[in-house]
Amino acid sequence: MRRKNKSDFSLNYFLKYPNVALVLGGILFLILIFNQYFDFSLKKKDVRQIQPSPITSCDEAQAIQKVKESVIKIKTEQGEGTGFIIRSDGYILTSFHLVETTNSPRIIFPDNTSLIGKVFNWDEQTDLAVIKVEKNDLKTLKFGDSDKLTAGQSVIAIGFPYLLPGEATVTKGSFSAKRASDFEGIEFIQIDAALNPGNSGGPTINSCGEVIGINTLSISEAEGLGFAISSKTANSMSDSLISTGPKQFKATQLAESANLNFQDVVSLYYSFISIRQLEAAYNLFSENFIEEIGSLQNFKNGFKTTLNVYLTNIEVKDIYPPLVYVELVSADLVGNQVVFRNYKGTWSLVQRNGEWKLDDANIVEINK
Repeated sequence: MRRKNKSDFSLNYFLKYPNVALVLGGILFLILIFNQYFDFSLKKKDVRQIQPSPITSCDEAQAIQKVKESVIKIKTEQGEGTGFIIRSDGYILTSFHLVETTNSPRIIFPDNTSLIGKVFNWDEQTDLAVIKVEKNDLKTLKFGDSDKLTAGQSVIAIGFPYLLPGEATVTKGSFSAKRASDFEGIEFIQIDAALNPGNSGGPTINSCGEVIGINTLSISEAEGLGFAISSKTANSMSDSLISTGPKQFKATQLAESANLNFQDVVSLYYSFISIRQLEAAYNLFSENFIEEIGSLQNFKNGFKTTLNVYLTNIEVKDIYPPLVYVELVSADLVGNQVVFRNYKGTWSLVQRNGEWKLDDANIVEINK
């Protein structure tokens, strides 16, 4: 008797039961179609999932040139530094230590025009300050995300080192690491781009021209070790400084005090000059003195090149009539140089409607 094999059995079975064969064939057809569709869908899905995100390609040289249009030079009686424009209506971000001794730095724009700015607000802890200039339609820089920096990523520091004339200097390096400070909420980025005196306050950018740090300091004993305040910290703090409004200076607080004596009035006058509140200083004059010096505009014209005024000594010399002796130093911009001048002399005061007014001045320049 011949032994049946599996193929014979299968063939005979389907010949014997054609309806079952038809049903199973239909099921098999559907399974094949489903598997092909399902497999195709998965393949499509897998391809879509593993497809890399498009990489943004930036022209680094072009980005640098564009950034330099928003980087400005800051001149004070202590020296020079760098800042950059963050709002088109005249707000500039820089390092606080550059402007802590003055409230009226001179701002020099890339086209070599200049204006006297006012220190609008500051935060000593983060070493950041905002300067306001009366100018609109300025070109601004955009903050990048310092959290997305990776070790070895290219970075560029821009600024005005060593009082060098001309356009801003560009130094290239790489991002090394993030460094937390002792103060909560303040983060630094470590870079190996050269940071020299004068670079402080300038931007550290990525290859697309986005600000990812504010140049702060370098360790002179260690080559290639520089630090910048991260854009994460700087962006948040600059928004806070602007939204908070101008910080109350000591001179303004004194002006709001009642019953100022005549020495206070003289001190207040020089404080107003220092923070560029020239109209407030002018309003301290008596009518007789205003007739002598002329209009407010004439008075302002006399301070066009003055960066700051330091009152170094003040004392009462006489009470009837009031006579106040002063010694002071002015810092003036002459060409591209800051020139210091020393003065001494006296102020006479009169009382009008219960307030002391500056009535006459005998101030002369001296050589030291």
